[in-house]
Amino acid sequence: MWRIGEEIRTLTRFAKLNLMDLPPNLGRFDFILCRNVAIYFGLAEKERLLEQLAAHLQPHGTLILDSTETLHGISERYIERRSDRTIYYQLR
Repeated sequence: MWRIGEEIRTLTRFAKLNLMDLPPNLGRFDFILCRNVAIYFGLAEKERLLEQLAAHLQPHGTLILDSTETLHGISERYIERRSDRTIYYQLR
């Protein structure tokens, strides 16, 4: 079993949240990892989810999705970036 080290855990906040209704005071993040979530939503729900996440990203923040998920034709708020074999999205 993997466990996050104590030095990282003290810098991290874990919480259960509804991604479709994020609280406005949640804060803004440099990096959001949201894997295997959007694949379960229809187009309208994906658009709403991506807007919710964009509202909580710092300018030019990074969104990482699963390799099977894409933003093509869903959101213009993000720029697709590539690094080696990895695709990630940066907020415009």
